[in-house]
Amino acid sequence: MLFVLYAGLFMAFVILFGKTVQNEQKPRLLSANWAINLMSALFFVHCCRPYIGLRTHGVVQMFSGLQTEGGVSNHYIIHKAFYLFDYQKAVVEILYPNSRHFAYLMKNKLGTVGYKFSYYLLANSQVRLPLALRVNGKIYEIDSAPTFQAALPAFYKRRNWFERFYLDFRHTDLVPPTQCRH
Repeated sequence: MLFVLYAGLFMAFVILFGKTVQNEQKPRLLSANWAINLMSALFFVHCCRPYIGLRTHGVVQMFSGLQTEGGVSNHYIIHKAFYLFDYQKAVVEILYPNSRHFAYLMKNKLGTVGYKFSYYLLANSQVRLPLALRVNGKIYEIDSAPTFQAALPAFYKRRNWFERFYLDFRHTDLVPPTQCRH
């Protein structure tokens, strides 16, 4: 969150004190070039996405080890994550793997955000059963497709193209949050 504050202050200084014409007497809040204003605003929103629950993979972050998944945070100041969007609230841990991908997650003690797990399920309709999962502390033992849909109906919700394109979450450590690495 501190990075967001610094980025916002930097953007404000660029907007307030950057001049496009040498004879300008008074600083302007916005640049005369609308493309610069748009790009600045989009970059600022892009940098805020991990903090508001929209994305954790492929964004500019102050700390390379920032963890905001599952409602916890290893941020120095913000110890409990806050979300405007709930895409990363559920963390799925694989207890009984049935594929190489799930075995990799289990071996490396990695969880996946519920949204990403649901996308994996819908994209790979050949998920083999049985499967055992822990979702936010609750254990689910799945032995058939109807059992799966009944136990976790939110994971079978179809997403539109914008959500599939715009939202991407990295795998998260299942061990307690480590300190940020910078």
